[in-house]
Amino acid sequence: NLNMLFFRFLPIVIIYIFVIGCKKEEVPNPKNFGYLTTQCKLVSWGMYFLKYDSHNRITEIHKKGTSSPWDPTTALYRTLEYENGELKRIIVPKLEPKDFDEARDAWTEVEYEYGPYGLTAIRKFGYDGIRNGKSARMETDRYEFKYNNSHKPFEMLTYAYFSIEVDDLRVRVRDTFEYDSKGNLTDAISESIIDGKVDASLPIKYFYDDYPNTTKVPSFIGLEYIMADRVFSTNNPIRVQYSQDASNSNYDYDDHGNVLSKSSGTIAWDCQ
Repeated sequence: NLNMLFFRFLPIVIIYIFVIGCKKEEVPNPKNFGYLTTQCKLVSWGMYFLKYDSHNRITEIHKKGTSSPWDPTTALYRTLEYENGELKRIIVPKLEPKDFDEARDAWTEVEYEYGPYGLTAIRKFGYDGIRNGKSARMETDRYEFKYNNSHKPFEMLTYAYFSIEVDDLRVRVRDTFEYDSKGNLTDAISESIIDGKVDASLPIKYFYDDYPNTTKVPSFIGLEYIMADRVFSTNNPIRVQYSQDASNSNYDYDDHGNVLSKSSGTIAWDCQ
């Protein structure tokens, strides 16, 4: 009897539809993409020292004082704020008036934006603009990331300001990426954009070690230009090849495989 067979298998059909429906709705958790997550805490790099909260999140960057070589004190350099478990902004702390400095309120220097698969934009600000004869905060740089089905960014757009009088950012570079089976960014095409058109194109190849990526932590909170191979790859980039020219990074490592940079001791980790 077809009716009896239909009702006998109906619960299985319902369960199957439910499971498939759930799978279609699954998307990566927009929280905790792990850009600052490693098994060890980054303690310092170069002149910078870090402080953490009770959730093991970096909350303060301190810079070593240079008043004298006998004074190793550090001054608060930047503070970090989080939303939904991810770094949202880097803030320049309030500056009290001193002999050579004017008082200044705290202001946001870097903002991070996220989507379902990870980082979608980094916006950087400064006081390079002049508005009505006064120095004004303005967006000076922007990085935007586009994703494909592999949940890795396949394109990065780099913006720079066109005019210091108004917030007029324009695309200057378009980078497109390819990855290997380990999740490392191995190939890129970097295009120089002028007036919305491609002016020059440069192929780039990246090569990696076998250690977990610990270069991404200082790169992600660094205040210079963004290096996508360090932020998005599984391992540490050790060699970059531009056309026929190659640039090597001869890292030193600690006992846990954490990168100590080119000269031992410039990056310190706490692996307790």
